[in-house]
Amino acid sequence: MIRPEVGSPAAGSELGRPAAAGAALDRPARSWRDVAADYLNLTKPRITLLNLITAFAALWLAARGRPEPATAAAAMVGTALSVASGAVLNCWVERERDGLMSRTSHRPLPAGRLPAQGALWFGVALGLVGVPVLWRWTTPLAAAIAAFGIVFYAGVYTALLKTRTHRNTELGAIAGAVPPLIGWTAVTGRLDLGALLVAGVVFAWQPVHFWALALKYTDDYRRAGIKMLPVTHGDRVTRRQILIWTVLMIAVSVALYPMGLGGVVYLAVAAAGGAVMLATAVQTLREEGTSAAWRLFHWSNLYLGVLYLLMIIDDGF
Repeated sequence: MIRPEVGSPAAGSELGRPAAAGAALDRPARSWRDVAADYLNLTKPRITLLNLITAFAALWLAARGRPEPATAAAAMVGTALSVASGAVLNCWVERERDGLMSRTSHRPLPAGRLPAQGALWFGVALGLVGVPVLWRWTTPLAAAIAAFGIVFYAGVYTALLKTRTHRNTELGAIAGAVPPLIGWTAVTGRLDLGALLVAGVVFAWQPVHFWALALKYTDDYRRAGIKMLPVTHGDRVTRRQILIWTVLMIAVSVALYPMGLGGVVYLAVAAAGGAVMLATAVQTLREEGTSAAWRLFHWSNLYLGVLYLLMIIDDGF
């Protein structure tokens, strides 16, 4: 697909919509499988899966053993639907900005493969099912946290913070920490230090993850008017901040062990994985290009998933 250059008449259609949306009218009818796949794509399945791993780990630790099956099932279903709701609404809010970025212009909404209104109602429907599931079959606090996560992610972080402040990544990390909070409170019905520590690993992980991505796609973010740190403060400041937050992330992950929220195997992997992350963050700081930052971005996905899986396994799964 030819992507229009910034500032060209073809960069968007009337009312600020991406040009690709209008082009959809000229396309042949699509199969229901293709349409369903695009709606599934709006939920960001890989990110949703990673969120579910963090939520289940928190639920498992909060239960201090095998959780009650019905509660665990309801918590996972409610969390999945709520996280998917936030992801879909994020895509809906960002559809015009996504159309300006090479990394995201192929997504269903900016590419014109799905109607914006259909995506909006899909996202709302997911939330209207997911939150009540948590309320009815887990705890009201878990449902309230899920509802807060949807509104904060789509309405505050995506719609407001990303184009207004370079602090959007740190503040947006609150939304990323919501799934483990849902998992924990689904069992306990309360927020305590254990919940904050388990969620804190994800919170500290997110600036490392997203700033590494932003170093790779700085021009994309600048074109879309998103105030990511490399756009507003430059690469050098971003690389230093990545290193600082990597150290914080490792400290929080290791702190789970003395709190009884991870065993010796977890501690060993947290330390080893943290050392790899730290070494890559140092490389990111020292190098001129983006290859180390790109490695850090990919390593961070593996690191977080393995870490939370080990919280479950090392606790006696």
